[in-house]
Amino acid sequence: MDPWEIAVFAIGAILGLLLLGGISSKLPWTGLSFLPQGLYAMVNFLPMGLVMFGFIADILQQKFRYSVASISGLIAILVNKMISIPFSTMSGGQRGGAEGWCTIPGLEPLESRYTPMTIVSSFTILFYFVLSAAFIRPASENITLGVFLGGLGIFQLLIMLWNGCLE
Repeated sequence: MDPWEIAVFAIGAILGLLLLGGISSKLPWTGLSFLPQGLYAMVNFLPMGLVMFGFIADILQQKFRYSVASISGLIAILVNKMISIPFSTMSGGQRGGAEGWCTIPGLEPLESRYTPMTIVSSFTILFYFVLSAAFIRPASENITLGVFLGGLGIFQLLIMLWNGCLE
């Protein structure tokens, strides 16, 4: 399958599931009312999955290959917090809504007032994979990864806006 076909199919599948979930509230016999909540939860838990993916993959493969991406995501969170400390003391206070779906579970104290850790960690990890793939494969084979990176960013921003995380 061509990478463009995979990307279009994935985006179409997600949009189709969202549409079916919206229609199912009007047609109760379809039994698909779980779809919007399920997609919502998947996008919310994706940053935690990305951070843990490298460690889990390396444990299963018994190699030190994917942990670098997870470590870079954690370092990006720490750097993001350190950069935001001077700005938060100047402007005063913490950002509202930094609980629940707005942070990566267990890393709430590292949340930045200016740039959400879920977006910083996800983009750092995926950018690592995009760069890694760019060095070993031709650009035509990396289109799907690039489309996924952009789509994930859009979905994360929409969900963070919906939850009030960016206030």
